[in-house]
Order: sequence, then C-alpha cells, then structure tokens
Amino acid sequence: MLMKHLLMLILIISSKCVIAQTYYCVQSSNGKIGLMLSVNEEKKGANANAIYKGQTQKINLKFIKEYYRMCKGCAHGTLETTYNEILNNKITGQYFVSKSANNLEVIYTRKKDNKKFIFEGYDREDRNEPCKW
Repeated sequence: MLMKHLLMLILIISSKCVIAQTYYCVQSSNGKIGLMLSVNEEKKGANANAIYKGQTQKINLKFIKEYYRMCKGCAHGTLETTYNEILNNKITGQYFVSKSANNLEVIYTRKKDNKKFIFEGYDREDRNEPCKW
C-alpha cells in the first residue's frame, strides 16, 4: 500500500514539472518564409528551437543574452534576446529577437556569408500553442 501511494505521489509531482513553451510566429518581410520560434522564457531559453514553415526538423537554439531597453516617450520598452543556431554541434547562425508591446521582429544572420533575413510578426494571445500555418 505504501508503495502504491509513493508511486502516485511521484506521478503527481512529475506531472507538475512540464516545461511551458512559448511560440512566436513570424514571416519574412516579403511574406514567403514562415518561422516559428519555440522558447521557454521562464528558463532563459531552455529547449529553444526554430522551425521553418514546411519543415519538420527542429533547429536547436542556444540562449546567449537578453537585454531590456527602455525608450523615451514609449509606454513599453523592448526586450531583446539573442540565440545561436546550432547544427551538428556548430554555430551556423544567430537569431536576434526584439519584442515591444505587440510587435515582434526576428533578424537571422547566417554565419557562412553574414546574410541577414528579417522576419516580422506580432505577439499572439495564444502563444502557448504552436503556429497554425
């Protein structure tokens, strides 16, 4: 009986330890490329990844830094977060995420040629759900 109660307690505790992900959905400025960023904001980007529209493979992201910038005359500041893109244990690019009020901008810089890709979106109310492409 004690073993049954102990097992039940372990199950209850482990169910409370689910990592909550936040999903950001953005599109390239020309509207041709969709990008979903999935991050755990409570754990400074733990389990962060990127998935491009039409792809199924997650690209691992490593949290680098976060900065909150205030601006004069603005009701809200801007939260800026940087992640490195990791493929085959190598840094292949960098994502710079800028969030202010309801606006969201992601700038991806590809490492091999330093080319920048700009993605824009807005902060969705249902950001606890993956993007619905």
